[in-house]
Amino acid sequence: MEIAGWLYIRCPDQGVCERLTFWLDEETRPDFEDEAPREESSWFVPFEGLDAPEDVTHPSEETLIAGFDWLTDDPRESFEQILGLAGVTKALWYETDGGELSAFYRLEQGRFEPLVSLTPLDDPIQEKRYNSRLSTQQRARLETLVDEPEQALLYLAELSEKGDIA
Repeated sequence: MEIAGWLYIRCPDQGVCERLTFWLDEETRPDFEDEAPREESSWFVPFEGLDAPEDVTHPSEETLIAGFDWLTDDPRESFEQILGLAGVTKALWYETDGGELSAFYRLEQGRFEPLVSLTPLDDPIQEKRYNSRLSTQQRARLETLVDEPEQALLYLAELSEKGDIA
């Protein structure tokens, strides 16, 4: 299955944001492990198999949003490893296949955990797991933003920062 995805990262500081941008960019990312800066050599392996994003934006000096087009592998495990190495504790991931899948995840204790699915799920346990964390109003607002993934992620980040998500 191919998915498109967007990664929102709230960096601990501007320097981490700059380094992550360097590693996400296919033009600046090292091609070989021995080309990586010594203090970041452990970053090479998780980035090595990761497709470069189509776009990276910086809503602020300490945040970035990377948009990925049609990934064939689930990148969440690589992102979890990368974010852990970078000291990032606040991140969101949105993925869609353009039809049957539309789901948001939040980084919690180093793992992306389901936050909300905007498409119905067959399994009632999964449905509850995905959809019990937002209020009806929050979910309705999110559904209006889903065609603009960056805005949807910024909205969820704001709710998360304010503690408005269970």
